[in-house]
Amino acid sequence: MKLRNPDFITLYTGKDDSAVFTGASASFEDVSVSFTETDGALRLHLTADKTPVRYISLRFNFTDSEKRNESIRILGDTYERGYGNLHWEGIVPERMMTWYMLASNGSDLNTDCTGRFTEGFSVKVQPNSFVNWQYDNAGITMWADV
Repeated sequence: MKLRNPDFITLYTGKDDSAVFTGASASFEDVSVSFTETDGALRLHLTADKTPVRYISLRFNFTDSEKRNESIRILGDTYERGYGNLHWEGIVPERMMTWYMLASNGSDLNTDCTGRFTEGFSVKVQPNSFVNWQYDNAGITMWADV
């Protein structure tokens, strides 16, 4: 998947309100969300003068060329650290993967690497939030607890 702005932005405030937006930016009451691409990374900018923001959800829908027809395996982290439970698994849409995830169509059982790909999705260190990822057949969702 190519680096780009999300297709949908959902803001969840401390007032139990939520608002869904499309495009490269969003504003709701005094809350503003925007993105800049810098050095191969998508930087999320959030400001909120008075409204407490609880979560931001970013949805990236796959384009036709990004949809995978072959078997995909996903590797995701656990909340604290791996206790021997980190593993590659098929697509489980409700699975929350903390900090990063990898998606691959490859296997070490197959020595032919032709057509193999592995994609990584993550956040940089100290994002001032807690971030989870979800992967389903239609796209990727990033949840930031801010």
